[in-house]
Amino acid sequence: MLAALLALAATAADPTLCVPVPTAEAARTSSQIDEHRSLRKALDEPIPNASTMVMLFGRGAHLATEEYSIIVARGPDGVWYGSAVGRSRIWVEGVPYTSLPRKEWTLAAAAGAKLDAAIACRRRYKPATRRFPGSPPVRGYVPETVEIVIKGRTTAAFGSDEQGNTTATLLRPPTR
Repeated sequence: MLAALLALAATAADPTLCVPVPTAEAARTSSQIDEHRSLRKALDEPIPNASTMVMLFGRGAHLATEEYSIIVARGPDGVWYGSAVGRSRIWVEGVPYTSLPRKEWTLAAAAGAKLDAAIACRRRYKPATRRFPGSPPVRGYVPETVEIVIKGRTTAAFGSDEQGNTTATLLRPPTR
């Protein structure tokens, strides 16, 4: 419990772990929930049924189109559970998508506490600046949208790199 409180206090002091709220100058980011549903339906993977979820959707391409849906859902026990699915297709006419490996995991207690703190923190931000000012994005860059879905509240959606926000790093499956 003490470790969770310390992680929560450290996160509260970390301005990068905060849901950015749009202002009059910065438009609300479009929801990607329909894209999550469509991709997961195509891969026969349901969207979790939880009252609180954080979703990350990415779609991008260089020589192949890659799209993925990462959803971390808070269980009734307060623990965050994640699932990730995706697919890829090379840019050759008629080539079907290839499924990416499905992943499932449980967030560590410290990561869960940081995610809870990031969701609780709301901060206005200035209009987004281009991630690659004056030049095209680097090869392989995949734009991502993070969405905070809480039953009974308006969904918050923002780019994974809005104002240097690093909340998306908490959502990614562990590499083993």
